[in-house]
Amino acid sequence: MTESDSTQNKKVGDQIGINGKSGVIKYIGKTKLGDGVWYGIALNKPDGDNNGTIKKTKYFKCEPKHGIFLPEKEVLASSELPLEKMNHEQLLVRLRKEKMRLSKKRQKVEQTKKIFEKKTKLIKEKGGSCEKILKREEKKRESKTLKKKIKQLKKQRKEKFYRTEQTEITIENLKDEIVRNTVEYLTKREKELSTQRSEIEVQIGLENEKKKNLQSHCEIEKKKLENLKQTILMEENEVKKVSKIRNEEIKQIEEEKKKLINSNSRGSSLQQSIIELEDKINKYNRQILNNQKKIQTLQKRRKMQRNMKTEISKENKKKKSQWVARLMNSRPELLHLREKMRPVLKNQTFGRLRTTEKILDKSIPNPEEILQFVMQHYEIEGKKQLRDFIEEVTGIEYEYQEHPESILITLIRLAIQKDNRIWDLTQETGETLQVENTQEMEVNRNIVLTLDEDDVNVWEEPENNPKNIVVDEEMINDYKNGQLLNSIHLTNVNKLIEHLIHPRFHDEEFIQAFLMTYHEFLKPEHLFLKVVQRYRIPPYDPKKNENFTEKQHKSFKIGIQRNSINFLEIWITEQIFDFSPVLLNSLRNFIQNEIKQDWPKDIQMLLQAIKRAQATKTPKKRQQGGNLAQSIPPPDCIIPKSLFSISFKLGDVKPIEMARQLTFLFHELYLKIQPSELVSQAWSKSKLRHKAPNVTNIINKFNDCSIYIAEQIVSKETLKQRSAQFVRWIKIGTHIRELNNFDSLLMVISGINNSSCKRMKHTHEDVSKTYWKTYDTFAETMNSTQGYKSYRDSLDKCEPPALPYLGVYLTDLTFISDGSPSTIEGLINFSKRKLLYNVIREIRKYQKVRYNLSPIHQIQQLLKKQLSDKNEKTLYQISLQNEPRNTPKNALK
Repeated sequence: MTESDSTQNKKVGDQIGINGKSGVIKYIGKTKLGDGVWYGIALNKPDGDNNGTIKKTKYFKCEPKHGIFLPEKEVLASSELPLEKMNHEQLLVRLRKEKMRLSKKRQKVEQTKKIFEKKTKLIKEKGGSCEKILKREEKKRESKTLKKKIKQLKKQRKEKFYRTEQTEITIENLKDEIVRNTVEYLTKREKELSTQRSEIEVQIGLENEKKKNLQSHCEIEKKKLENLKQTILMEENEVKKVSKIRNEEIKQIEEEKKKLINSNSRGSSLQQSIIELEDKINKYNRQILNNQKKIQTLQKRRKMQRNMKTEISKENKKKKSQWVARLMNSRPELLHLREKMRPVLKNQTFGRLRTTEKILDKSIPNPEEILQFVMQHYEIEGKKQLRDFIEEVTGIEYEYQEHPESILITLIRLAIQKDNRIWDLTQETGETLQVENTQEMEVNRNIVLTLDEDDVNVWEEPENNPKNIVVDEEMINDYKNGQLLNSIHLTNVNKLIEHLIHPRFHDEEFIQAFLMTYHEFLKPEHLFLKVVQRYRIPPYDPKKNENFTEKQHKSFKIGIQRNSINFLEIWITEQIFDFSPVLLNSLRNFIQNEIKQDWPKDIQMLLQAIKRAQATKTPKKRQQGGNLAQSIPPPDCIIPKSLFSISFKLGDVKPIEMARQLTFLFHELYLKIQPSELVSQAWSKSKLRHKAPNVTNIINKFNDCSIYIAEQIVSKETLKQRSAQFVRWIKIGTHIRELNNFDSLLMVISGINNSSCKRMKHTHEDVSKTYWKTYDTFAETMNSTQGYKSYRDSLDKCEPPALPYLGVYLTDLTFISDGSPSTIEGLINFSKRKLLYNVIREIRKYQKVRYNLSPIHQIQQLLKKQLSDKNEKTLYQISLQNEPRNTPKNALK
């Protein structure tokens, strides 16, 4: 390797020597000093010009007056390696150069000596003074330097003139470009404004038409009201006339009676008949009063009987509940079997709920029947004018003339009773359903959790050895400092509990990783009992604890009990769904009996944490809870006109609102996913799918919606309708992407990219290229190459609220679970738990912030149902029917 090669291959960080100065290269590149490549060097001594900055731009850091910038030519020409780093050949070359340089210096010295000798001889011959001769030479030198400066100034003027011309040309070009850009922008803006004006004019016209229709409707209603008032006045006048006629008739009858009594011929017989009639009337009145009293007494007796029945049923229930409790206390085997059968009983209650919903859906009457019920109710109430008015407006004749009672009131009473029953049933939400009978609640309170006989106590576990814990050798220092998540590799349950509840360290991330992944190897009841074991520290024994004093033992006890309370609080707040009713009762007993004695101030903290966590279980509180995306109100819903009609469909919803409703639906399903569902691949195994209901729900809904999108495109008969559906779903995809809903975005892509839709070339040609460009951007973001790299990058750039594609996380979890075993030599592989935790943490990250959207009930109900009952085969056959193979575009509809 020669010296030239060494100088040309300079890098940042290399040492360099220039003109007797040594330093280190810190920067190589362009600077503001001029064109070309410049070298920034930090000198060892303060022989430089700056501290690595030029014109307020810092290129490297160094001490003041230690930095220097040199062009590449000077560095390559004058750079030298230090003698310590040179090879033998480089040293020889260096010696040759030094010899050449010394010989040149000697030649120059000899030349200067010769010139000096010549000048002294001339001075002696001329006999002049030395001062005059030196002045002449200085003048000559000054004249030469002035000439050089003049030449340089002329060159600089020429360069400046040339630069000014170039700047003027560039300024003119920039002006032209600015003018063009402004003209283009103004034209585009005018077009946009024109379109906006046209839209506003159309909206104004629609609003004016609406106003006119409302005015006409109001006038019609005013006329109807006037007619009703006139009819009411007419009826009132008729009623007055009838009352007058009746009064006159009564007077006439009284006068005739008096005449008859006064008459002598018929007086006696008529008087007797009148007296008999009056006696009969009095008898009938007495009978009526007696019957009324009997009815009241019967009603009182019935009320008493009902109250007695309710009291007897309550007493029977109490007796039954006590009997069951006694039996369960005496026979723990039956109690254990009852607890095992609890999930089956819960499933039966849910089955009842579903059947009641079906019965209610079947018994819903038609609108015409409801109007008949309303008219019948008005007739019974004596409001015949309203009944006639309904007949005139609707054109429906009244039919229920023979019914004496109001059917509407009976239906309302039945609906209220059913609603109360259903409400009582639906109080059982989540995994821990509230039990209907007090019988079961009393049994739950009497249950005592116990561990197996073979279980080893936490305090009886031997010290750290390869049989119970294995620590990563590279992370031993982290393990000693309390960073347990990255350091523990293999361990058993007791050692996990020891490190989770440590007297000195409290690694919250380690606790989170354990709580999200422990369901595969440990039950919640078993974990709770292990925590209780850790809390119950054995008393101080000087024989066993030789290394500890009594004070150290007290501080050790305080640290363990405080960290166990903190662990319970984190477990309750983060994962309340792990706690069954039995486990909650045992937890409350532990808090009130044991923690109350040692730490009475912490009881309220734990009990309030339980209440808060239980409040989030109910669906109403869950919707109210959670952090919203913004404090501002949600955007206004775009309600379709046919929302309240029978013929309402999802096709009537606009693309923006459809995107919002889909994001709300899928995000609600995403929020329900629990960490216990993401362990052991429960979603992919038929026997374990009941452990991951929310994951399976979101997968099934994704597939259903993608098939529905393909069906909407393929099932349209004409080419224009199919192309319009393509455009509609691409628009929905753009709005979904704006909402950072990647799950629904891939759903739209899979629906459009279905084989039944993809083969329709003529419909693809009918759609404009701009929409296909937007579709291509969607496909690029959700491309599966390189492990969804583009999707992962775009998701990292997004800020929550966002809805990620769940399939990527599920593939990562399957890869981790298949790639490494859960246990190695009987120990838990906690490094695998760490990898699973990293994925589950990403899933939980997007569950913290909710979308600031408001749902529309009718649209959500339609989306929750099964949207399509077709397969890919049937869709492909439909696409062949509507667009056959090898048919020209003109032949299609």
